Amino acid sequence: MTWGKGLYYHLNRTGKSLRKYPDGEDPLKQELFGKTRLCTRCNKRKSTLKFHWKTDYTNSNKVIKRLQRFCGVCRVKQDNDKYSASPDAYIRRRIQMLRQDCHRHRGRKKVQLSYDKFFKIWKTQFAKTGLTCPLSGETMTHQRGKGEVLTNISVDRIDSDKEYERGNIQFVCLMANLMKHKYNNKNLLSWSKKIVNNLEKNA
Repeated sequence: MTWGKGLYYHLNRTGKSLRKYPDGEDPLKQELFGKTRLCTRCNKRKSTLKFHWKTDYTNSNKVIKRLQRFCGVCRVKQDNDKYSASPDAYIRRRIQMLRQDCHRHRGRKKVQLSYDKFFKIWKTQFAKTGLTCPLSGETMTHQRGKGEVLTNISVDRIDSDKEYERGNIQFVCLMANLMKHKYNNKNLLSWSKKIVNNLEKNA
């Protein structure tokens, strides 16, 4: 196996990394910057190992190693706040992650749309129905970092046998998507009625 595109593709598929310290605990951090460091976001002093590397800076052909100003926890919170700020920001991130996942994992249905065309489908749906879920009628939310929020916006393939393509994408709340799973709206409606009728009968 060569150290090229094929290797990266294989490592992504198997969940492995080329990084020597995939958990971020590179001892070189403490050698260069000491054992602790002050996070400028939470103002707490933490182990230097809890800070991520920044891109190396080159000055006069000298490579300078740098660390992020925020600790890893604060950087995650910063990203969550950023992508939870609006429905559009949340959807943009969801599309990015979906495209990466579909490329990385064997057997996943492929995304047959460019990023811009995918996002345009969301804007078209939002212009018509706002944040109302087309399946459940619930108001969809856009909260990252809160665990599994069942009202959060998720991407659904209308026909689960087809790929992520034009005419086969809708944005629905996570709970409706989980219930629908790999089936179609007709299956979802039929089984939902059966479940409701049975629960009401045995209540």
